[in-house]
Amino acid sequence: IEKRENKLDFKIGKRHFSLALIDVQEQEKQVKDLNFSSSVEIASKVFSEAINDSALVSDACTLKVNNDCFVIEAKGPLHSTKTELAQGDVIIETKQESKSNYSIDYLSKFIKAERLSPKLTISFSKDYPAKFDFSNDNLKLSFILAPRDVEE
Repeated sequence: IEKRENKLDFKIGKRHFSLALIDVQEQEKQVKDLNFSSSVEIASKVFSEAINDSALVSDACTLKVNNDCFVIEAKGPLHSTKTELAQGDVIIETKQESKSNYSIDYLSKFIKAERLSPKLTISFSKDYPAKFDFSNDNLKLSFILAPRDVEE
């Protein structure tokens, strides 16, 4: 292994690698205060499976919550999927019924964090951004996603 200027050169057997070294400066980003009316704590694997199911039929999904149930639903021109989870299967805290649509493209990227945390907390409101919090003893990873317009 050898460092040359802004590169790290190394050799493993007959393979040679040269990787650029970048100077990363950490910046703390200020996030606008968001007021959510609902939050759901769910097993990240269950949410991941529901998003993968939704991706089979549509490019967007709807998250709905009331006092008794959390629903992840997607509808395409020919097919649909729906995952309903009752209070007890998930932990629901809500001030009012909430329903909002989100892009599956972004959610599919977010759910890769399921490997870091067995639980996920989703906070959202009616037609409002959602916050997805993955955490474990050493890390907290949060994503904020704007709602998607409903196509009628």
